[in-house]
Amino acid sequence: MANNKNSAVDMRFSGRQLGVMFILFLPIHMLIVKYASQLFSEQIVLGNHFFPPAFALLYSMIAVTFMIVVATPFIEWIIEHLKLKLQDPHWIAIYLVINFFAIWSIARWAEMIGMGIASWMVAAGLAVAFTLVQGGLIKYLISRIK
Repeated sequence: MANNKNSAVDMRFSGRQLGVMFILFLPIHMLIVKYASQLFSEQIVLGNHFFPPAFALLYSMIAVTFMIVVATPFIEWIIEHLKLKLQDPHWIAIYLVINFFAIWSIARWAEMIGMGIASWMVAAGLAVAFTLVQGGLIKYLISRIK
């Protein structure tokens, strides 16, 4: 990772690290949504008249994971240019917002993507679950892949 003098937590990811992030996040996101849809079947719906549930899960989580990973370099760029010093709680809040936006926006296209949610509170719950798991995965990624 590049040396970033402007932030307390160095979050400059290389292209390789972003690729590994996508590969790590995708199956975890799929597991979280799969189990959440089984536990809360009236709140999270996978599949529609175009897609069977398994394909809807894969397609929607590829889209969500892509949005999250693509947002990362933009967030880093903004933080670098604003010369902010961010700690772990700040990064958690940023990823919570990104996760919520990604889940909510994908669910708004339920007919085309195949995943629907009942309310914004479901998106918030999934965003919290995603953020908790991502925190651990990002710590692993930073420590292992340089």
